[in-house]
Amino acid sequence: MRNTKKRAQNGSANYGADYSPAGRIFLWVDPALSGGVLVSGLMTLLSLSIFSTISIFANVLLLGVLLGVGSKIYVHLMGMLKKPCKDPLAQLAVLDLTVTEDCIGDLVKSCVDGYNCVVSEGRRLVLGENIYDSIKFGLVLYFLTILGSIFNTLTLCAIIFVFSFILPKVYYDNPDCIGEAVEKARDQYVALDSKLAAMFPGQKVEKEVVEKIEVEGEKEE
Repeated sequence: MRNTKKRAQNGSANYGADYSPAGRIFLWVDPALSGGVLVSGLMTLLSLSIFSTISIFANVLLLGVLLGVGSKIYVHLMGMLKKPCKDPLAQLAVLDLTVTEDCIGDLVKSCVDGYNCVVSEGRRLVLGENIYDSIKFGLVLYFLTILGSIFNTLTLCAIIFVFSFILPKVYYDNPDCIGEAVEKARDQYVALDSKLAAMFPGQKVEKEVVEKIEVEGEKEE
């Protein structure tokens, strides 16, 4: 509530000025832009379930060419008629799409580090070096098999895509409430996870964390 009042006091003129391009889309700073991205993304995912990837890629590029040429014709036509107009695709013309060597180097390094981490952790879980972690990993995989039997990959991508336009906005409007709920749920999970881990041999239980959460629970009661 305090954040909402603070944004209202800043005035609508500066609203959205400090957002990144992704923030402007997912936080609905510009509803027309966010709605357009959401609808176009859902149409693309729906098309992937019906048509081939090559066909969709070619049609999207063809639509882009038609829009670009149509925009230029519109601007020239308005200029010939001596009427004021603005290029609808002017923002895309100044958008920097170049990729630097530093960016590629950082991306490759992060991909290599991520791959090494996944391989190392996956080997540890599959070989059962930690029984409790392997059991948790097996439960997650079992849940994924159930999820995969209900939804296919494109359906899950569509659901995640839609929620990416809903959850950031909800959290942005209610950061304190959601933050407290997430923190409380995380503490409860850590306590439960530590107690279950204590039942398996060779597990280090975080006793201080468990005791702290139990004391806080007694105080609240």
